[in-house]
Amino acid sequence: MKESNYNLIIRTKNRNKVIYNTLYGSVTLVPKSFSFTNLKKLKPEVKNLLMLNKHLIPDEINELDLIRSQNRLQRFNKETLELTILPTLWCNLNCQYCYENKRKEEMTTRDIAAICNFVEAKSSNVNTISILWFGGEPLLRVDIIETISKKVSALAKRKKINFKNSIITNGTLLNEKTRDRLAKIGIKYVQITLDGPPEIHDKRKPFINGGATFKLILDNILKAIDYFDVSIRINVDDENIHSVRDLVDILSSLNLQNKLYIYVAKTENVLGVCESIGGACLNDIDFLNKEKRILQYLQEKGFKKIARPSYRPDYCTADNVHSYTIIPNNKIYKCWHLVSDPKEQVGTLSGSKIVFNHNIYKWLAYDPIDDIGCRRCRYLPLCMGGCPKIRLEEKRKRCDNLKNSITKFIEFLMANTR
Repeated sequence: MKESNYNLIIRTKNRNKVIYNTLYGSVTLVPKSFSFTNLKKLKPEVKNLLMLNKHLIPDEINELDLIRSQNRLQRFNKETLELTILPTLWCNLNCQYCYENKRKEEMTTRDIAAICNFVEAKSSNVNTISILWFGGEPLLRVDIIETISKKVSALAKRKKINFKNSIITNGTLLNEKTRDRLAKIGIKYVQITLDGPPEIHDKRKPFINGGATFKLILDNILKAIDYFDVSIRINVDDENIHSVRDLVDILSSLNLQNKLYIYVAKTENVLGVCESIGGACLNDIDFLNKEKRILQYLQEKGFKKIARPSYRPDYCTADNVHSYTIIPNNKIYKCWHLVSDPKEQVGTLSGSKIVFNHNIYKWLAYDPIDDIGCRRCRYLPLCMGGCPKIRLEEKRKRCDNLKNSITKFIEFLMANTR
C-alpha cells in the first residue's frame, strides 16, 4: 500500500488533523500526532480506515493516469449533447456588472428550425440531451423556449433519450403563468440572482428604466419553489458584501431553509466588468475569507445545502467536444462568457450541421494536464486546471483561490459537523 497523491492534511483550530482526499472526496479525522511517514507503525484499525477512505491505495494504481483517462472520457464523450441556448441577447435589466453587449437580437424561425434539425441529427448517437437557457434574459422569449423544448422533449421520448431542461433567469418575468409554462415543458432547475436586500439589490440590478426589481423577483421565487429546484446566486464585491447577511435574514424569515440552495460568487472581471463598477471586485483572498463567514451564517440560519468541493473530471463543458453555446443567427461559441466577442465564435449552425472555423481547435486541443504544475498538484481533481477561458484567453491560472478555499472549507465542515 502507498499514500494517495491527493491527500491534504489540514490542522483544525482545535489542533486535530483532518485528511481530505481531493480525488476520492473522503474526509478522515486523525490524532494530531498522525503521520504517513511510517505506515508500518499504524494500528490495524487505523490502517483499515485509511484504506477504506482511499487515503492509502494499492501500489499498482497510477492516479494521474486515472485522472487523465477520466478527463478525456468526459471531454470527448459523444453520448451527451449539451447546449446552452440564448434565444435573445436583449435584457430587461441594467445590471451594473453585466459583461454582455446587450442588443436586440433574437432567434428567428429559421434559427429554431436549424437547432431542432441539429438535435435530431445528433440524437441517434446520444443518450442524454441537456439544454440550459441563458441570455440576455431568456424569458423575454419564452415562446422560443417552449417551441424548442416541446420538439426536443417529443424527440427524446420517442427515442428513449434522457432530456434535462434548465434555465438561468433574472426572475422578473417568472410569474405564475410563465412558471406553469416552464413546468409543463420539463424545466427542472432554475437559477436566479439576488444581490442583497432591496436597497442594495435594486441599485445593482434595476430595470432598464431604473425601477426596482427585488420585491418582484422575491415574489416570483416564492411562486416557483414548489415547482423547480431553485438556486439563488449572490454576486459579491466590495459594494454589497456587507449586506449578504441581511439578504439571508430575509430568506430565513420566509422559512426557505429547506427549499433553496444559496451560494455566493465573486464578481469576475469579464470584459472589464471591474472597471465598470469602480474597481470594486474582491481579490481572491478577501473573497474566500468573507465567503467562509457567509457559509457559517447560512449554517447558523438553517440553510443546510452547502456546496462541497468534489472531484470533477473536467472543469466545465466549454472544452467538451459535444457542448455548444448557440446565440441568434445560429452563431456557435464554446463559452457563454465570450458571446459578445465575434472573434471567439467557433462556427455556425447550417442546416443540421455545425460549420466550424479555426477557433474550435484551441478548445479541443486544450489539456490542463499538460501543465507540469497541475500534474504535480494535489488539488488537480477539484479544478482540472481551472477555467479553460482564463487559461486560454488570459494565459493565467487561479490556483491560490482554490487552495485557500479548500482549507477554509474543511475548517468550516469540521466546525459544523456534529
